[in-house]
Amino acid sequence: MQILQGHRTRPLFPNTERDWPLEARAATFVLEAAAGDASTLERRNIPRPPCRIEATLSPADDPAALGEVLIYTRDIDRGHLGFICHRELPQGYRVDLHLTIEHAGPLHISATIIRCRQFMEGWYEGVLRFDEPRADLGEAA
Repeated sequence: MQILQGHRTRPLFPNTERDWPLEARAATFVLEAAAGDASTLERRNIPRPPCRIEATLSPADDPAALGEVLIYTRDIDRGHLGFICHRELPQGYRVDLHLTIEHAGPLHISATIIRCRQFMEGWYEGVLRFDEPRADLGEAA
């Protein structure tokens, strides 16, 4: 008789959500619970793997415009990153994303905010589109 060992897969990206402030974890839970609602329209053609880390955005074109913004990432792929944050960010605004991913190290990625909308009091959900697809971040965007 042969006993097969289960193959444990390691997540593609880190999950440091347990180190986030409680309100950020609660906001993520609320957003994802709402996404499970049948009335939510899924817009993605390609799924993005979860990536739960803190990152920062800084304005690419006008450093005084936004200042540095702390975001909590939700998911990431070669071309996009989903996040939540405490403030509304202008759609179409160019930013520099600063984050550290275990297998890729510190990254500085130029991106554009393609969506940022309030989903609960004091919290906004958004998506960045990278200016250049990143082969080090997974499958095609």
